[in-house]
Amino acid sequence: MAKLDWKLVAKATSERILNKIPKSWRLPDGFVPPEQKEVSEVPETCGILSSRELEITGSPDACFILEKLHSRQWTSEEVTVAFCKRAAIAHQLVNCLTEICFDEAIGQARAMDAQLEKTGELVGPLHGLPFSVKDHVNVAGTRSTMGYCSLAENIAQEDALIVRDLKAAGAIVFVKTTMPVTAMCLETVSNLFGRTTCSRNRLLGAGGSSGGEGALIGMKGSPFGLGTDVGGSIRVPCAFNGIYGIKPSSRRLSLDGLSSNVRGQIAIPACIGPMAQSIRDLELICQISTASQPWLEDPNVIMKEWKPRPKIERKLRIGVMPFDGVVMPHPPIIRALRAATELLRAAGHDGALFTFFCL
Repeated sequence: MAKLDWKLVAKATSERILNKIPKSWRLPDGFVPPEQKEVSEVPETCGILSSRELEITGSPDACFILEKLHSRQWTSEEVTVAFCKRAAIAHQLVNCLTEICFDEAIGQARAMDAQLEKTGELVGPLHGLPFSVKDHVNVAGTRSTMGYCSLAENIAQEDALIVRDLKAAGAIVFVKTTMPVTAMCLETVSNLFGRTTCSRNRLLGAGGSSGGEGALIGMKGSPFGLGTDVGGSIRVPCAFNGIYGIKPSSRRLSLDGLSSNVRGQIAIPACIGPMAQSIRDLELICQISTASQPWLEDPNVIMKEWKPRPKIERKLRIGVMPFDGVVMPHPPIIRALRAATELLRAAGHDGALFTFFCL
C-alpha cells in the first residue's frame, strides 16, 4: 500500500475538524486579520454568542455553573451549546481542537435535562457539565493521535478510566484538544495539527504539552479539562494562559486508558490532572475522580481518597530559590517570584522567614 503524504493527512485532518463547525458558528471572513495578536475578547464581540451564552461561558468557574445546573436555573443543553459555540470560536482563532463531538454532546445534555425533569434526580455531582480532554486521553469513538500523522485515524475503542468515572458523575465530553507530537515538549506543535497559540498574543505559544487545553480554557471555551504532566505539561500551559491546574502526585489518579508511545515509563511517571478556572474546580474533579475508587480497577492507583485542603493556622517558613546556580531565569521569572513572595508576606507570613538562596 502506498504511503500517504503527511501534508495531505494533515490537510484532511484540519478540514475534518473545521467541517464539524456549523456555518453559523464560523467567524466572517476577515473579521479577525491574520496579523491581529490579541484575540481573547473576540467571543464577546463577534456576535456568534447570545447574551445568555456569554453569561454562561463567562461564569467564574465550573462550580458556579454546577450550582446553576443543579438549581435548574440553566439547562444542560443550553450550557453545552454555549460552550460548543465558544470552543468553535476559540479553535478558529488559536487552533486548539483535535476532535469535535458537538452533536453527541448536545444530545446527551438534552437527555439529561429530560431525565432530571422526569425524575427530579441528578445523574451525579457533575450533572450536565461539558468538559474537554487532551488528545491522547482515550474517549471511545474518537481519535487519539498524540500528534502523529501515522495515527491520524487511531480511534479509541473505550474510555480511559478517569473519563468513564467523570461521565458516570454526569459530565459530558464535547471536544478533544491539541498536544505536540510525542508530548515531550513545552510548546504545542505537530505536523498533524499545526501550532496552537495563546489568545493574548498569537505570536506566542500556548505552552505544552497540554497546550490545547490551556488555550481553550484560557478563552473560556470549556468549564474544565483533563491534561497530563511529566515535566510541566499541565503547569506550563496553565501559567501561559492564566488558568489553574494541578499535577497530582504520581499514581494519585488513574492513567489507565491513555494512548502512549512510551510503554511502561516507570522511572519518570506521567500524571493526569484537571485544568480549570479555579482551585475549587481542581479540588472537585480530584475528589470525584478518587471517590469512584479507581484502585479497584487500576492497581497502579494509590488507595486513598482526596481530602479537603487543611486550614493553615500558623505562619509558614517558605524558601525561595530564584537561581539554582546553573540556569539563571529570565528577569520576568525572578520578578514573578519576588511578587509571589510579597503576596505571601501580605497574607500574614513573617517576611523574616523568607530566604533567597543565590548559590
